[in-house]
Amino acid sequence: IVIHIEIMAAIGIKQPDALAPDNVQRLVVEQPVGWAEQRFTLLEQILTAHDIDAPIRCLYKMWTMLTVYSNDHQLHRGKYEFGDGQLLPCFETPERADLVLKSVREAKLGNIVEPEEFGLDPVLRIHDPGFVEFLGEAWDLWTAAGRTCDALPLAWPVRGMRNIVPEHVDGKLSYYSFDGGSPIMSGTWQAARTSANVALTGAAHLRAGEHCVFSLCRPPGHHASSDYIGGYCYLNNAAIAAQSLLDE
Repeated sequence: IVIHIEIMAAIGIKQPDALAPDNVQRLVVEQPVGWAEQRFTLLEQILTAHDIDAPIRCLYKMWTMLTVYSNDHQLHRGKYEFGDGQLLPCFETPERADLVLKSVREAKLGNIVEPEEFGLDPVLRIHDPGFVEFLGEAWDLWTAAGRTCDALPLAWPVRGMRNIVPEHVDGKLSYYSFDGGSPIMSGTWQAARTSANVALTGAAHLRAGEHCVFSLCRPPGHHASSDYIGGYCYLNNAAIAAQSLLDE
């Protein structure tokens, strides 16, 4: 708000009483809780009252954050994971993303948009083709073997064993993972693909000149390697988005 006052003074616009320095100081110091919401109200008043263009609108945009989000993450809702020697309810749940989205909306940080579709080419810039193919068919392979519960690995390859891609789904699950905490279900592939698109959409908006973008990705991706899942992660969203920016 202080920055806005300084620029308004520089271009000769009279400051509204609500934005007098004493009031600004009181707003920030005496009312720290919820002041972010109040600042947007005040800035909107400036824009409306003075029909201001470039300088103020530019700063107003800088004080907002575009959020990219998709409800597709709800398709990935695991029931169990291996931990502490037993099957436990999944720690990583849709409610985590729901809480973040709720906070973004309550704080009125800016617009929320749906992701665009980028296909698999950006994904394949980071991930092994065989790994991506397996993720896309894992649930079908699992159900074809007569299973209906979440797919989890159970027999990991160890040092000294042949380094080959197994033929059976149980072998593939273990070959392409590093833990038992990343279950696969019917909606996992769609959720993971959309999560990558959320990250790529955020990168695209930054490339187009957006000042601040938050890609609300779920499933997360930071633990995923080029050819294995783990740590609740399937596709490495951050790496995929970063590579897309490097490729420009």
